Amino acid sequence: MKKNTCLLILLLSFSGTLLGQETPEVKVPDFNSQIAPLLTKYCVACHNADDAEGGLNLESFQAMMKGGKGGAVLLPGRAELSRLVRVIEGKASPKMPPEGNEAPTENELQLFGDWVNAGARGPDGMAVEPTLVTPKIELLGKARDPINAVAVSPNGLLLAVAQYGRVEIKNVEDGQRVSLLEGLTGVVNGVAFSDDGSLLIAGAGETGLAGEVVLYQTDDWSILQKVKGHRDSVYAVKVSPDNNVLASVGYDKRLILWNAKDGKVRHSIAGHNGAVYDLAFHPSGKMVATASADRTVKLWDVELGTRLDTLKQSQQELYCVAIAPDGRTLSAAGVDNRIRTWQLSPDFTEGTNPLLTSVYAHELAIVDISYSKDGARLLSAGEDNLVKLWDARLMANIAAFSSQADWVSSLATIGNRGFVAGRLDGSLDIYETGSEQAGSVFDKQTLVDYMPEIRYPNVTPRDQIPAIKEVEPNNLVSEAQIVDLPVKFQGVLYSPTAVNQTVTIEDDLFGFRANKGEQWIFEVNAARNKSLLDSKIEILDEKGQPVPRVLLRAIRDSRIEFRSVSSAARGFRFANYDETSLDEYLYVNGEVLKHFRQRRGPDSDSLFYPETGARHGYFDTTPRSHPLGQIAYVVKPYPVGTALPDNGLPAFTVNYENDDASNRQLGNDSSLHFSAPADGTYFLRLSDVRDHHGESFHYEVIARRPEPSFGVSLAGANPTINRAGGKAFTITANRLDGFNGPITLEITNMPAGFTVTTPLTIQAGHLQARGVVHAHANAVMPEGNMWGQIQATAMVAGLELVMTGGMLGELKLSAPSKVVAHMTPVTKEERPSTEFWDRGQREFSPLTPKDWLTDGATVLNVQEDKSLLAEGPNPENETYTVKYDLPQGMLHALRLDVLGDSSLPTGAPGRNPENGNFVINEIEFYLVDPANPADKRRLEFSGAFA
Repeated sequence: MKKNTCLLILLLSFSGTLLGQETPEVKVPDFNSQIAPLLTKYCVACHNADDAEGGLNLESFQAMMKGGKGGAVLLPGRAELSRLVRVIEGKASPKMPPEGNEAPTENELQLFGDWVNAGARGPDGMAVEPTLVTPKIELLGKARDPINAVAVSPNGLLLAVAQYGRVEIKNVEDGQRVSLLEGLTGVVNGVAFSDDGSLLIAGAGETGLAGEVVLYQTDDWSILQKVKGHRDSVYAVKVSPDNNVLASVGYDKRLILWNAKDGKVRHSIAGHNGAVYDLAFHPSGKMVATASADRTVKLWDVELGTRLDTLKQSQQELYCVAIAPDGRTLSAAGVDNRIRTWQLSPDFTEGTNPLLTSVYAHELAIVDISYSKDGARLLSAGEDNLVKLWDARLMANIAAFSSQADWVSSLATIGNRGFVAGRLDGSLDIYETGSEQAGSVFDKQTLVDYMPEIRYPNVTPRDQIPAIKEVEPNNLVSEAQIVDLPVKFQGVLYSPTAVNQTVTIEDDLFGFRANKGEQWIFEVNAARNKSLLDSKIEILDEKGQPVPRVLLRAIRDSRIEFRSVSSAARGFRFANYDETSLDEYLYVNGEVLKHFRQRRGPDSDSLFYPETGARHGYFDTTPRSHPLGQIAYVVKPYPVGTALPDNGLPAFTVNYENDDASNRQLGNDSSLHFSAPADGTYFLRLSDVRDHHGESFHYEVIARRPEPSFGVSLAGANPTINRAGGKAFTITANRLDGFNGPITLEITNMPAGFTVTTPLTIQAGHLQARGVVHAHANAVMPEGNMWGQIQATAMVAGLELVMTGGMLGELKLSAPSKVVAHMTPVTKEERPSTEFWDRGQREFSPLTPKDWLTDGATVLNVQEDKSLLAEGPNPENETYTVKYDLPQGMLHALRLDVLGDSSLPTGAPGRNPENGNFVINEIEFYLVDPANPADKRRLEFSGAFA
């Protein structure tokens, strides 16, 4: 007993001795100041509350200690056994951070290991704000203080300027400071006034860390709300029109809607696949639009936080979005140089917001856009150091303002008088854009692709045009013989001095005189006459220079996609096809095409005029083959000499020249429709497009007056038509010498029981019209083969021209079609698709049939419940006419029940016992006066469903 007591005393004494000694204190790493920044720097980008790869969230101490999908990642006191330490050191798989990412240094690894070995102690007290560990780099010069955003108050008196860590409030008129709002975290990327000017919102944040939104009251500039929710920098902020909702977007791909009164999150929406750079509220406050790096604009329901529509025509990242003050249109722009404008529907739902315009606006990316207060004008700023002013309705450029100092990073309109521009070098400028300062819209009249129709008197018939032989030398304008037109100029493209050379420059020229506006058509007859010549013809002036025909102004750029294009292909795929309207022109490496039909799906091509056959060239350009990736431009045609404002895209001059006839009617031979731009002498130069020559390269150039006219032909004559069905036919026009107008087609002399689509119209510029001949179910086969005579009428050069177009001919009948297709209206109202009433529990009063008639062999018998039982070989393929007596009173509704019966083959109304498989092709109701049976009135219904 004494021994134990003595031992206890000794231990206590020894412990006291140890406590009394001075030992060096081991400093444990602090989580908040030393460990958390390391996790933020190397780990949190992939292991956060949103991403949490492997189920591991390293944003906070509590989340880290919960571990991931595989369990705990830290064993306090044993760093060598902690999985998180081992994967960072590369001693366990997978190595973290992943290859290609910055890894912790040896000192940082040692620090983290020491913290774990010391017990992995959590933060003391309140968790501090996360921070980034970044190296300190000494500046070599004066630091720039860029302006990231600007905003002007609704009354146009105050200007808010957002820079790093602060927002400065200035007077618009004199630039004097009104207030300085400091203390914001990191770069302030967004600033905006509320619609009534009572609030100012700012969005800021530190890259890779967090974003914050601050709401100020403008009467004293006090802070109403300061909230954080974004995981990265905030790029744009707005206040809803009613001041109840705050909206913010940022690099973390999120749109967050906040309650303005308490700062609580209403909706946090992760609907984009890239950073969200800008947003705009609709004036109604019901919708907010966001523009993203994922190339889309998305429309969101503010109340529900749900997506309404996605506008996805953009080809590259979008930086900015704006909604017109009247709420009818939305514009967005970004990296692909275009400003696109969409029409907004009242409910903004999917597919109801069509693209209106797409304008090539800047040569480099567009960084900001803004509407004027009245919505009449739109401003755009680009990385090309230009600010441009646009007519918002026409999307036509009014003026351009150069910014030589630096990029304009942000724009804000000052009412309707002008705008303020903030630049990356920290400078500000105010521009006046009133109508008297800004210029006018470029609205010159465009050209059409055909010549004016002229009817020349006493035109020499083609077989009476005199022929003239060429006289060598005629390679130059000075050597060419002058001839009178019309003429057949005949010769051989052959150079005796180069007899042993296949390739040589050999041209044949002849001159002619023409007055301004005088038209001539030049046609080459060579390949069609077994010549080896592949001709090309050009019109030259007296100096030997090509005569320009039309000036093409590019308005959008494009390129050929998916595959190369042959010269005979009617269609192909090109970029931004959905921005190209029908009848717009596309310029592709010298060829001018006209857009006929957009792509109908991902695996279809855009088609070009005409609607059938190989595509045509316009302005006498020749269709040619094009490689994949060939640059193309949507163009507008203007008269030669028109002063075109610079829009950053090229302009092209198309001369009077042709390789192969653009309408495909002459094969490899050339054709050219010439209108003299002025009085003078002109020259036609003929060459081989390959620069070949030889004794077998004979030719004849026919110069004649245009004789605009047309003919029509029928495809689908002598049709065989199903009873109660129809058969389609096509009428094709052959347009001659530039006639482009509409053609009216009338079809007469149809037999009883047959109807036909008439009149038909071949639209201006089109080649075909389609119609249908229909046979009644009880039609009698007509005799003869002279039915359906076609007459075509058109106004040509001011005179009505009537042409015969053949006839439908013999009309034959065949059995009714076994399958009949029906179109049904699309309705949002939910209707029962299959609902059968029990015949004993009808709510309607059954009518008693008084008389009936069938078209075939079916027999109808009245049953006890007043229904009619159809008996016969094919009762489901019949037409029935039934008369009923109506009782006195108001008729509100009629109901037709199709019932089964045990006597039927399947017991069901049709051939399928499951659902009846019964189809009513057509049903009509008439009111008949018993005193005058011929007097019947068709009933009209306000609605129907089956």
